[in-house]
Amino acid sequence: SDTIDFPVIDNLEKILESLRKNRAEAAEGLGQTDKAADELIAAGNKLLAHEKELVPYFKDRIYKADNMAKAKAMFADLEKDYESALYALATFGDEILKSKRTASEKRMEALKASGDMVRYHTEEIMTLSEELLALFDDPRVPFNRNEAFSKGNSITVKLNNAIQAQRKAADEARSKDGNVSPYYDAIRNNAGSMISDYREVRDKRSQSAFSNMLKKYDKAVQDYNSAQMKV
Repeated sequence: SDTIDFPVIDNLEKILESLRKNRAEAAEGLGQTDKAADELIAAGNKLLAHEKELVPYFKDRIYKADNMAKAKAMFADLEKDYESALYALATFGDEILKSKRTASEKRMEALKASGDMVRYHTEEIMTLSEELLALFDDPRVPFNRNEAFSKGNSITVKLNNAIQAQRKAADEARSKDGNVSPYYDAIRNNAGSMISDYREVRDKRSQSAFSNMLKKYDKAVQDYNSAQMKV
């Protein structure tokens, strides 16, 4: 067959619909997050327009009639718009992470003031775990680039410190009244496993270890949500 499959982003149209819906429902006043979302939607719309034009062009073999003239003419814009979309995606991810960190810091401030150090350090664990994973979601930092691992090494030191502090706080709380949910232990253990998996990703570029990091984080999130329901 002479049909060429033009590479597309899976479910791009649905992703953009979801982004537009969430943007319309979001509370105003998020500033840079709103701006980053708008820029990502605009960049995604350009890619979608390219897809709608070029998918049938290759699928229906129209390219044979013009000897790839249309594809060649569009290539520069396609490349530029793809790079812009990657940058917009990374910027949006950065802003979401900042918003989450700001919200977490407010919760941590209140928890520290109340003397609830188990939950305080648990918040710290969850924030650092997400920041560690976010390094590998950034298309500006390829999976095998040392920059990601340099940042990751710094984060894992902080994460390990938070794990140790949470364990100490949990032990102290139990010695007083014994009332500490086992979910907090599970969160700590999954975060510790994430550090081990991260080192394997760093040292062996192991995709399976990265998959394990994602699973451990997802489990930590589930345990975190369960722990909050019991407060």
